[in-house]
Amino acid sequence: MYWVKNTSQSYPEDHYWRMSYLLAQFDENTITYNTRQNEGTFVTYWPYVTWSSVPGFDTANITPESEGIEKIRLLLDNGTYVRGSSNYLGYTGKATSARRPYLDVNFDDTPITLEISPSSLRTLYRERDSSFSWSVTPTSKFSILPVTQESAKFKWRVNYTGTIHEIAVQGKKTTVTIPAGTFSTDTVEAQIQVTANNGESSETEWMTFTVKNVMIADESPKTGFVDEKTPTRFSWNIKQSGATSTAIVQTSAVFSYKNGASDTEHTISVGADKFVVVPANTFTADSVLWQVTATTQYGNIVSSPWYTLTTIEATSTATGISPANEVVNGEQPVRFEWAHVISTGTLQTKFDLQISQDQTTWSTIKTASQQDTFTEIQPYALPAGTVYWRVRTYNTDDLPGSWSTPLQIIVIAPPPAPGITVISADPKWSIRWSQSGQQGYEVEFDGQIVKADFGAETRYTYPAYAEDGDHTVRVRIQNTYSIWSEWAEAAISIENDPGEPVMLTATVSPDAPEVNLVAAGSDGDSFIYYRDGIEIGRTDQPTFTDRFAIGHAVYSVFVTYSGSGNYSASDGAEADVSVKVPWLYSAKTKQWVTLKMSEKETNGLGQSYSITAAFLHFAGSHKPSVEYGVSSDRSMSFSAGFLNDSEDLQKFLAMVGGTVCAKWPDGDMIIGALFSWERQHGRIYTEFSTKIIETEFDEVAENG
Repeated sequence: MYWVKNTSQSYPEDHYWRMSYLLAQFDENTITYNTRQNEGTFVTYWPYVTWSSVPGFDTANITPESEGIEKIRLLLDNGTYVRGSSNYLGYTGKATSARRPYLDVNFDDTPITLEISPSSLRTLYRERDSSFSWSVTPTSKFSILPVTQESAKFKWRVNYTGTIHEIAVQGKKTTVTIPAGTFSTDTVEAQIQVTANNGESSETEWMTFTVKNVMIADESPKTGFVDEKTPTRFSWNIKQSGATSTAIVQTSAVFSYKNGASDTEHTISVGADKFVVVPANTFTADSVLWQVTATTQYGNIVSSPWYTLTTIEATSTATGISPANEVVNGEQPVRFEWAHVISTGTLQTKFDLQISQDQTTWSTIKTASQQDTFTEIQPYALPAGTVYWRVRTYNTDDLPGSWSTPLQIIVIAPPPAPGITVISADPKWSIRWSQSGQQGYEVEFDGQIVKADFGAETRYTYPAYAEDGDHTVRVRIQNTYSIWSEWAEAAISIENDPGEPVMLTATVSPDAPEVNLVAAGSDGDSFIYYRDGIEIGRTDQPTFTDRFAIGHAVYSVFVTYSGSGNYSASDGAEADVSVKVPWLYSAKTKQWVTLKMSEKETNGLGQSYSITAAFLHFAGSHKPSVEYGVSSDRSMSFSAGFLNDSEDLQKFLAMVGGTVCAKWPDGDMIIGALFSWERQHGRIYTEFSTKIIETEFDEVAENG
């Protein structure tokens, strides 16, 4: 469908009329560009078909064949004629018909060219395909077939006078792809040249383009710590700047480093690999500077910046993980875990594990050089009871970090058997032992318990003098749960060099239930008196009074000498102590008093006794387990009467608030605290009800 525009009158721009009854007669497939030879050149003419007989209609854009105007006539039928006019052809012709209008065909000699509009893109790439596009527009549209691009060329050069390189584009394609590696400089000049389908050609002015180079990317490490004592891996990549694509091929590289900013540059040659491993102990300064320069497959050379690393290792902070707030079985291995926190990200090289029962005194239970952040403690290595643990880790410079915050656990287990050390093998032998969580202890000598006490004491000296020969001493300790350790054992070989023989006599006093001892025949400096093998006192005198015996007793005395650990021992002297009425002795007043009177026929006596027991509940058990201790509670209750204002009454009242020894006709005896009473007071007689609670009593200290 073609249109004719009215140009002779002032109609609106879009005012067109269809000339279907005329233009339908044209076979446009037979119409080509009319190029005629004129004075040795080919000129393109633009004909105008004039509709002359209809006022207001001027031109239709029609292009005849190259052979001339004669073919125009063949395009019309039914007696219609055309008139062609041209300054070059010099031909005019006119034919009219009464029934048909006529046409004037005018040939225009102005050539139609293409206007080129380049893409606004001004970026090309060195090592990636670059693309460039443009658009073309004909300078005139007065042709039946439009003027379009038939071919094009992308031209480029370096500098204004450089060699011009061309890339041909065929057909109507208005884009060009410039292969990777085409450019080797940062800027080029480029031009687009287009040839139209009518033989005309157009070109742009030379345009300046920026060529993006490749760059070093993904360098690692850029900052931070490098361990100079281990191999260090440095890596990088090469990418086309400004383009999102895969990495660029590297043909070779040079890795450079400096030991400090003032050091000379050291280099390592690299092939296609984009990494290098620097051997351990290569870096010798507190800081390391490194750079890489790479050559690509197209011969481009690119360098990274210099990066600075430090070889000064950070210190670590350990964090305890487990066990925490748990009950653990100390008879089995216990696993401890922690975290090694360090800003440089290096692994620990060593650790110290400590425990404490008071968070004041700490002891190291394990130290090991390892990277694993866990360890196992063997059975019985942990003391029973509440235990706190902490850990610290070491960095690659073998420097310890800070201790972790203590974590609490409860260990249920017997304490480990103590280790015994013999300090002295004299007749008065001495030992010491190790302990962990000790709350009490027992010392056994030749099968007899010679000391049982509470506390953390770890040293014992035999208070008596042992006989010559080989002996065995054993120690066990008790923890806070009243659980005993296994016995620890040590052998002691004793050899004594005695002095003069000693004769000992033992006589029961007629005035009180006490025994008078006399040692004769020795010139020693110190006298140690024993009852039934247990020391009861030591003095510098050969006489001694034993107030705390009841029943049958065998006495002996050891005489010692200044500057010597030897002794002379007496033979045994026997005595029997009994009472017909109750007696009280006051350690405070050093007086005896008899309890002869009572409202009852005999003095009433009541006793109570109990031993300690610990009840422990364990998971999975419905009933508690029991551990019996060695401590006990014992008391005696009795009544006694005194005449008012009697001397015995005053002695009794003076005894209250002190330690007393009570002896009974049935052979029983108790030593303990007399601290209260109740009484029935009469005009002549006063009856007291009271109780003695048994306590620890050191006869040696009392008689010293």
